[in-house]
Amino acid sequence: MSFELKAAPEFRPHPLIRGGHLQTVFAVMAAPPPPLPATRVHPLRLPDGDQLVLHENLPATPDVTHAQSALLIHGLCGCHSAGYMVRTARRLLAHGYRVFRLDMRGCGAGRELARNITHAGRSEDVRAALRYIALQSSGPIDAIGFSLGGNQLLKALGEIPGDPHEGELRSRLRRAAAAAPPVQLDYCAAQMERWLLRPYNRYFIGRLIRNAPTQVAQSEQFKTLQRQRRPRTLREFDEQFTAPLAGFSSADDYYAQASAAPRLPQIEIPTLVLASRDDPLVPVAAIENAAWSPTTHPMITEHGGHIGYWSNQPDRRWMDAALSQWIVSGAP
Repeated sequence: MSFELKAAPEFRPHPLIRGGHLQTVFAVMAAPPPPLPATRVHPLRLPDGDQLVLHENLPATPDVTHAQSALLIHGLCGCHSAGYMVRTARRLLAHGYRVFRLDMRGCGAGRELARNITHAGRSEDVRAALRYIALQSSGPIDAIGFSLGGNQLLKALGEIPGDPHEGELRSRLRRAAAAAPPVQLDYCAAQMERWLLRPYNRYFIGRLIRNAPTQVAQSEQFKTLQRQRRPRTLREFDEQFTAPLAGFSSADDYYAQASAAPRLPQIEIPTLVLASRDDPLVPVAAIENAAWSPTTHPMITEHGGHIGYWSNQPDRRWMDAALSQWIVSGAP
């Protein structure tokens, strides 16, 4: 299935930053946007006793109770202050959205609060954040997930229709988008085994170990795992750390249970999935071979890297414009 976003111009990569690796690295190295002002922080306690953190920004409208709301979910090693989160939030605020940027377990402002780690399958945390937003307002709710957060969001969207307790969310959710979501984690793990991608493995593994939630890092289990040989690939990291810390029997068990792919056919709301053929981290086959619902619109570009999309057009950040235009086009 393919979908062409008519409201957005065709993506033209910057001629000096054309390849997928350059697009990916440059997106991380580029200067971050200025922080958003007047942010309200909401600690969110989960049913299992753990905590998330939501960062809320309000539009310049007199009555925000009935305004449309948007939830933004970061990717691996990200948080509410990631450049793509701040830039997208600023665009949606300009369109009158009430924006909530989520820090998953142990990320950003939640690092000191969390007792457990986040991972690709934490769709229950996304649903908890959506329910919290529904309690704070009466308007419609949209959502955008980036990379790992995109998998978490899509998995949640596929679970909600079959849950009789989520009637409120079914009636309030309006539109969603996911950028570079690793919906089939085994595809991505195999991709990351390539020698060319070892620098990415070192980068992610180093950050994941250094930035483990404080309570997790201080646990005897984590210290014992850390005394083993340092993992060289993300698959080895998931086998050594993610699986035992999150209650999976192995990395393969984690990939099977956490991947959004089995839930994708059940997604009911209009959903855009943005992916690039030259993404070095999420192979395009994972997107092309997935079984998408009739309401989901995969949009695959030739270039863009992983959450890159640095353009030679006046608006350099093409991804931000494409995602926000998709969301805003569904507003009343």
